Amino acid sequence: MLSRGERDDWFSDPLIVFLSILAAASFPLFIYWERRPTNRDPIISLGPYRSRNFAVGSIYVVVLGMMLYGQLYVVPQFLRNVQHHSAWETGLLQTLNATAFAIGLVMGAMLMKRLGFRLALAFGAAVFMFGMWQWTVRLRPDISDQAMYPPLILTGFGAGWQIGPISTLINSEISNPFLGEAMELYLCQRQLGGSWNIAILAILVDRRRSFWSSRLAEHLNEFNPLAQEAMHQGTSALQSVGFTHTQATAGAMGILHGELLIQSIVNAFADTFAYQAMLGLAALGLLLLFGKARSLVSGFRWIVNMVR
Repeated sequence: MLSRGERDDWFSDPLIVFLSILAAASFPLFIYWERRPTNRDPIISLGPYRSRNFAVGSIYVVVLGMMLYGQLYVVPQFLRNVQHHSAWETGLLQTLNATAFAIGLVMGAMLMKRLGFRLALAFGAAVFMFGMWQWTVRLRPDISDQAMYPPLILTGFGAGWQIGPISTLINSEISNPFLGEAMELYLCQRQLGGSWNIAILAILVDRRRSFWSSRLAEHLNEFNPLAQEAMHQGTSALQSVGFTHTQATAGAMGILHGELLIQSIVNAFADTFAYQAMLGLAALGLLLLFGKARSLVSGFRWIVNMVR
């Protein structure tokens, strides 16, 4: 349903409707079957959800999966379809993001106990959110590769930093017999969040592109001096190379329309980055629901001592 929904126009397709109904019916049946008293050997024990940190952490993990897989989907789409980067160039830029992710993963795991789990998670989510905000303010049709470095580094580092703290915090109250199943649920939920977000982003890019195309087209009229100036310059340039006035006017209109389409796509991608920045904000809000962890004051004192 998630992988083919955008391609098959979602609920206009009978198969997507059938799969949606099947999923909606199967989920409560699955919970009943696994939790029924006579089932002494469930496929997956749902006992870990009795833990407050695991239940809240499960929601956080879904959001984290949306962060991880969302940027891996959107950025290559922009680089290939808007910037027209080759696969090699796209891979090099993504390698920068992956390297920052690996560094954040290691540093987050090393420092999470000293900072405290909630403070460590807050730092990672804030860095990710700031990186996505950088995408929104820097994004232009002609953005250079160098201008992409800061958001690529920040989003990768912020996402990687959160892996260690959340995977530890979510299992902090789980007894040893359930640790294996708890980690399976953790990985499943992270993957599920990624699948959901890719579907959401695909819809968002398409809808926001249509929105911006309509909004920008409203300004292409005879009452807009900027639009008229662009038409005049385009017509003059085409006439100077031998086109007739009629051909030059049509050509200038085509160029202007092409620029409008490009800008509407760029604006749509900027909106997706703003949406993903809000995921970081949602993660910060979820931190308030976790059970008591290491004091934030102790984490602050550790930072002060390190600065000294």
